[in-house]
Amino acid sequence: MCNIDVVCDLLTSLFVEDTTIYSDTQLSTVSGWDSLSVLRAFTLLEKTFGLRLNIKEFIKSTTPNDIALLIKQQKEICNV
Repeated sequence: MCNIDVVCDLLTSLFVEDTTIYSDTQLSTVSGWDSLSVLRAFTLLEKTFGLRLNIKEFIKSTTPNDIALLIKQQKEICNV
């Protein structure tokens, strides 16, 4: 199961600044959310959940809720 709190905590951990990311945070509004942080988040989430995610779908995600749904769907496909 993909816990949204885990996704939020992992995304928050990517930033040095006092940034807190919540389930409904629009990632594009997070200071420092750029192409490099997207790749860092993608890699961190793949490693944490032991999945191969679709980068095109990941990039379309606008909130942690979207990312959690993507992870959930991938887990169901892989029967993890």
